[in-house]
Amino acid sequence: MEILTLHTENFKGVPLDINFEGVDTDIYGDNGTGKTTVADAIWWLLFNKNSLNETVFEIKPLDAYGQPRHNLEYAVEATFRLDNNEIVTLKKVLTEKWTQKRGSAVKENTGNETKYFIDGTPKPTNKFNAYIKETFISEDIFKLLTNVHHFSENIDWKARRELVLKICGDVESADIFAANPDIKELENLFANKSLEDFKATINAEKKKINDELKIIPAKIAELKNNIDVEPSESKLKLEAALGCVRKELNTTKEEILLAKNGSTVINLKKAIAEVDTAILTRKNDLNKDITDRITALSKEISEQQLQESSIRQEQSLADSRKLANEEEIANIENDLKALADKFDTEAAEKYPDTPIDDTCALCGQKLPADQINLAREKEDKARTDYNIKKAKRLEDMNAQGKQLKANLDKDRADIIVNENKAAELGKTAADIRQIMEDKRKEYRAMLDNKIDSSPAIDALEARKLKYLQQITDVETAAEVNITGLKENAAAKQTEIDNLENKLAVIRTSERTQERIAELTKQQKDYAQRFEELSRQLFLTEEFTKTRVKLLEDKVSSKFKLTQFKMFTDQINGGISECCEPMHDGKPYKALNNAMQYNIGLDIIRTLDAHYNFYPPIFIDNAESITKLNTDIDAQIIRLIVSEPDKKLRVVVKDETRKEIA
Repeated sequence: MEILTLHTENFKGVPLDINFEGVDTDIYGDNGTGKTTVADAIWWLLFNKNSLNETVFEIKPLDAYGQPRHNLEYAVEATFRLDNNEIVTLKKVLTEKWTQKRGSAVKENTGNETKYFIDGTPKPTNKFNAYIKETFISEDIFKLLTNVHHFSENIDWKARRELVLKICGDVESADIFAANPDIKELENLFANKSLEDFKATINAEKKKINDELKIIPAKIAELKNNIDVEPSESKLKLEAALGCVRKELNTTKEEILLAKNGSTVINLKKAIAEVDTAILTRKNDLNKDITDRITALSKEISEQQLQESSIRQEQSLADSRKLANEEEIANIENDLKALADKFDTEAAEKYPDTPIDDTCALCGQKLPADQINLAREKEDKARTDYNIKKAKRLEDMNAQGKQLKANLDKDRADIIVNENKAAELGKTAADIRQIMEDKRKEYRAMLDNKIDSSPAIDALEARKLKYLQQITDVETAAEVNITGLKENAAAKQTEIDNLENKLAVIRTSERTQERIAELTKQQKDYAQRFEELSRQLFLTEEFTKTRVKLLEDKVSSKFKLTQFKMFTDQINGGISECCEPMHDGKPYKALNNAMQYNIGLDIIRTLDAHYNFYPPIFIDNAESITKLNTDIDAQIIRLIVSEPDKKLRVVVKDETRKEIA
């Protein structure tokens, strides 16, 4: 796309009428002569901004006092040749709105109005802007392709990187593995993970292992400190001795039991058991009828309790229904009162009697008879419609009132039913409680009437006491022998305790040694795994370095002067993403002004090809550049400070970028 002509009227106070002829053009002028106005005019025409990306700037010329000059048209018109060789003329005109308020003799400036034209045809704002975006390109891309500094200085490095990768494409993992066979094994280790996720997994595992390796030596040292001195006796000997002593203790306990419960004592205890059985049998025989009656009473009382509980639940339900009926009655009575009030209000309302106006509102003369009759017919029809609708509303309210009264009567009848049912259930429950009380009295009387003695039972109790006395006499005689046996058993138990304590120390030492061996093996395994993870991490760094070189080489191949630094080294040895234009190893910010311009043109050359759009490029302060990179398929417009030129001087160049004489 080239600019063919540019014409301005009252735009920033600098009249312009330039014929660019669609080729490179140098514009000379002293400071303040309007060189920047050329770029501002194009930007305002296309995007409503100046060349500094400002939406608020002074378009109107200023008078001697620095105030805007009013009542003028401020216009910019430019003709472009598009990439398809189509010629289009765009025009934008800003005019002021002047309004004379009521009661004021002076008009006031109440704003501005902008008009748009495409090839002389007026267009609304939205259609003009849509045409610019569709036929030219978006504003953001236009900045990239026309401002040599925009890419390197104005946009965020992440956006720069995204754009560069979009142009050049990223490096595929397969290309990285092919370029560096030493890292081939990573292809399987990644297992569908990204490089960053894989590194994060390794670092997390390394941290966990490192934390364990720090505490394992302390654990081993603590366990070694807890090991007692090696025992003088072997574990096998101690276990054998323990078995012998336990056997001797069991023999002594059997002797004590035999001394306490000789054959005489055993026989006496059997006789006592037989006497107890006989006593219980006789008591059961004597109390059979009472026991049967007590069992029957207990069952009957339980059944009555269940019946009373069921009746109380029914009574509670009847009370709840009664309360619900009472609440419903209160609500219906409120609704009836409100409905009656509404009915009275509606019945009292009447159609407003408005006299027919038979006079013309415009001329004041009396209306023709047919118009007056028509007005009366309309009024009569409106009154009839109103009365019909009113009657229908009153009829509906009357029907609603009848239904509410029917509901009210039903709720009142239900209250009587529920009250009667609750009273009846209450009486039934009281009767059941009285029956239960009578049965409980009978139950307690039966318990008091149980027979616990008889001549036969008394004889059996006397025989039992005799057997118990005989056991006491036998045990007293054997006590002397039992004392010696108990002392022997106590000595054996002490010996057993000592042997078990020694074995406990040995077993604790064995478990400690096993734990130390386990921790030592774990420490070795962790160290080996840590070393393997470190090796894998090193491979990821080699992967990244290979990717960096391939990517930077791939990116740089798309540019003639510019190289790109796509990664930067970090203090911790890693790398982070970036996107810094470079030239001969120097970053863009360190280059001199002329080289920055040339780098900017080199970047625009690649961006033009990427977007397939070649708009004009404005080079401001071009006098400071002795050698400009013009190897680009775009119109270059240089703005050159020239003190002798007090008015703009335009020099158009031919297709070989030489000045036309």
